[in-house]
Amino acid sequence: MRLLILVLVFAGLYASVEAQTEFSLKWWQAGYSRTCAGAEYSTDGERVYTFVSLNEGEETIREIEIWKSADGSLIESFPVNIQLDCIRISADESYLIGLTAQSGEANIKVFDLKNKKYLRDDRPDKAAFFSSIWDFSFLPDGSSYALIIPSTQQVEVIDAASGSQGYTFAIGEESIKSLAFSRDGGWIAIAYESGDVAVWNVLTGNREKLVELPAPPEAVAVSNDGQKLVYYSGNVDDARKIKYRNLVNDEVIFEWETQVRLYPQLKLSNDAQIIAVDGARNAAIELRNLKTPNIQRNINNFFNLRTANFAPDNEKITGADRRGVLQSWEATSGSGQRSYTQKELVNHNGSANVVRIAPNGEFVVSAADDGMIKIWDMESGVLRHSIEAHGSSIRALDIGPYSRNIASGSTIPESMLHFWDVEQTHGNSESISDFQAITALQYSPDFLSLAVSDYFGTVGLTGSGGGEVEILDDQWSRVNSIAFSPDGRKVIAGSRDRMLKVWVEGGFFTPWSLEREFQADSSTKDDQFGIQTVGFSRDGSMIFTSGGEAAVRLWNADSYEQIGHYPLPPGNLPAVITSAHILHENSRILTAGTDGILRLFDVATGVVLQQYDSVLHRRPGQSQITRVVSTALSMDERSVAVAASDGSVILLELGQGSSTDVWDTESAEELSLSVTPNPAFQKLVLKLPEVRGDSFESLSLFSALGRKVADYSHHVRAASSRKLTIDIDDLPPGAYHIQWSGGQQRTAAKVIVVR
Repeated sequence: MRLLILVLVFAGLYASVEAQTEFSLKWWQAGYSRTCAGAEYSTDGERVYTFVSLNEGEETIREIEIWKSADGSLIESFPVNIQLDCIRISADESYLIGLTAQSGEANIKVFDLKNKKYLRDDRPDKAAFFSSIWDFSFLPDGSSYALIIPSTQQVEVIDAASGSQGYTFAIGEESIKSLAFSRDGGWIAIAYESGDVAVWNVLTGNREKLVELPAPPEAVAVSNDGQKLVYYSGNVDDARKIKYRNLVNDEVIFEWETQVRLYPQLKLSNDAQIIAVDGARNAAIELRNLKTPNIQRNINNFFNLRTANFAPDNEKITGADRRGVLQSWEATSGSGQRSYTQKELVNHNGSANVVRIAPNGEFVVSAADDGMIKIWDMESGVLRHSIEAHGSSIRALDIGPYSRNIASGSTIPESMLHFWDVEQTHGNSESISDFQAITALQYSPDFLSLAVSDYFGTVGLTGSGGGEVEILDDQWSRVNSIAFSPDGRKVIAGSRDRMLKVWVEGGFFTPWSLEREFQADSSTKDDQFGIQTVGFSRDGSMIFTSGGEAAVRLWNADSYEQIGHYPLPPGNLPAVITSAHILHENSRILTAGTDGILRLFDVATGVVLQQYDSVLHRRPGQSQITRVVSTALSMDERSVAVAASDGSVILLELGQGSSTDVWDTESAEELSLSVTPNPAFQKLVLKLPEVRGDSFESLSLFSALGRKVADYSHHVRAASSRKLTIDIDDLPPGAYHIQWSGGQQRTAAKVIVVR
């Protein structure tokens, strides 16, 4: 269910300096959290079972779903009111068992699939979750299942129908490094900290094989006949090697080096001929046919091997991607993707990390942990389309020339820079080795360059579509934010170490150079946040920084002297400011942060004039406050887009106060600024609002990034009527905003110049 809230908002007016600005909600696309606990095939391979939990807004849906593996269509589903973390299916499809954690304890939930009902809770002990159940599996005949209990170093076999304990057997006294059941549940491979690997027959409780290795493998897999062992070698001399061993003659059949570095996972097909390998920072799941081990195929890292299983015929591997959607791939080639889904998943799954408003004011772009870019209609909040942009979390995004292009950057493991057409769902990728885990992007005002920063302290400039990189710094702390000055001649960046660095443009053959660096945040040295956001005022006279110290600081953009300090008011929650903007001709500062509250500060007094938190509070069922991760301000300063940690994307209107003694009550229609033609080619004809008394009038033209490109105030004063013609023949094509003010009245209009 998508929540869409529309409210009546004021249009065509700016708040005066004296007026109190109010936030009003225009639309809210509630984020969702979808998890998929495993893909379990039926014995004949015709059906796939999974458990799905979907939190959308305030609604939580939990259900067991049964899919047709041939075409990915849903056969049936039935609701359950229990959260499951992983599931197993009995061979005759009579029972489903699921592992869950409640109040720190491990629980086995048993379901009757024939009658579609919950049967009971099998709880083997009351120990802490991670020590009470390590793994579990049905035995080959499906009448009972086995649990591995590390706290007692035992395997317990339990009757599926009654829940009574059948038998137990000890699996040694050594500490366990890694373990795995065979696919059919008949065997267990256990790697001990000593380096020994034991293979146990679950049906008899006997240890059948023992392999002595120099160091304990970090991951193991065993075949259904107990005669083949695959393991990720823990030997320092064999770093990142996977070995395939025949346990009958105790010989290594072959070995190969893998790209997996952290937390390896192994899945072996039913016939022990295909191995899938994954890790925490791997760019793709590696597939190898063990008959021809020199050939490797990859599955992109949207896929999650933790949830995956091979089909009984070994032709497919199926599991959940990072959005919680089941996907199938050809096991021999890594191609042939199929999605199992009932409906389009509209909203973000996981934190929405970055949001931008198009300079032309027509759409909002958001990106999130689910690797998706979503483009929303600015007026209605309706999703225009989604882009499966990256195989890992997106933390950086900006909108390019004429609001037609998007640049996006992903974190580890992918670390890719992509360029997209706003109207298309495909784009060009740029793998730039200089950057690892991209944290921030911004186009230059002329859209010819792109500033890029990463998690490991590299800052650089590349072309607007990628290409050669000019490195500004590569020995810094994690960089969180980067920005161009409105004239494009400076680049600033803020990092975790609380430092602000400023680079200035060189000549035609001269590289950019570091002009200044200084500490711009007073948070402690060990603080994990440091400076979270940096930027310039629209006239380029001020720099703002904010972050871990829960305050915004203003700096003179020429002398770099501090000219303002705006701490958050005391509250119940410690807050980090994750986003800030200077607006209303440098008279206001808009902030947002981890406490979920937007605040509007008066620059002159430091007083919080208005705050907004009615949407971003803790929602039912949530254990944490919904944090504001990113905000974007529209060119006319009337709209604020918000990306929240629960995946929500929100558009707020900066409306007007209601105090009649400080507020001009003239209607928005009477104060409108008429611009024709629009789009324009050579001339603009403006119909100006009526001004009261002898108030001073100004008329200025701003570029899409807020740079003032022309001042027509003298034309207004010289005009004999409220109609004014302006020559724009020398303007380059693009989106502009023309702003008029008269006394306390202000209005603006969007202008598109074409050539």
